[in-house]
Amino acid sequence: MSSNIKTEGIVLHSFKYGETSIISRIYTKELGLQSYLVAGVRKRKTTFKYNLFQPLSMLEMVVYHKENKGLQRIKEISSIKQYNNIHSDIRKTTIAIFISEVLVNCLKEEESNLNLYDFLKQSLFFLDDLKEKVADFHLLFLLQLTRYLGFYPNLGQDMAGSAFNLKEGVYQQFDKDSPYFLDRHFSDYFSMLSKMDYQDLFSFSMPSQLRKPLLEKIIDYYKLHMEGFRDIKSLVVLENVFN
Repeated sequence: MSSNIKTEGIVLHSFKYGETSIISRIYTKELGLQSYLVAGVRKRKTTFKYNLFQPLSMLEMVVYHKENKGLQRIKEISSIKQYNNIHSDIRKTTIAIFISEVLVNCLKEEESNLNLYDFLKQSLFFLDDLKEKVADFHLLFLLQLTRYLGFYPNLGQDMAGSAFNLKEGVYQQFDKDSPYFLDRHFSDYFSMLSKMDYQDLFSFSMPSQLRKPLLEKIIDYYKLHMEGFRDIKSLVVLENVFN
């Protein structure tokens, strides 16, 4: 027995299915992570436009929902927001692909999380409107996202002589023999970004040569705290665009 449910959703990833269809993984406001079979969307004449399913597209949907069924179907769909430039600015498009891949790695639950959904929605609005400091957005996004995933850094012991332990998620006395400690320089920027809101980006400054290694350390942090977190294939492209 299926029910019609109206919900918003954010497209994470879509891939071809058969000759003319796709399967789209969408993080929905009401139902959490769901996979939708969209039949015939790659035909010349189709009910739903293929470009609706680009990474991080924000949708309004009415879906046929069946409990305990893997693939669901969409009855009605429209765009909540036509982005100004996320899908046309190469920097933002690359960030969108990177964020989508991170979210596919992180979001596994088929249940609603309104706080997380609202955070993702507001983050995308901010990215779309952002005109400067674009290169640092994804660093801040990743650390803000940890608030909703359950491993936000413990900054209570961030003091002189301490360094961030990626494995323990806390600031401790630096141990040069441990592979999990950031050095003091990276620990400082890790701490600053962890404490920031998006508006703080405009006053944030970091040497460009530190962006790549710090991003890799943040991804290491994810790998240590999220079981099954895989390598991010789009990371190389992201680093090439911003370095």
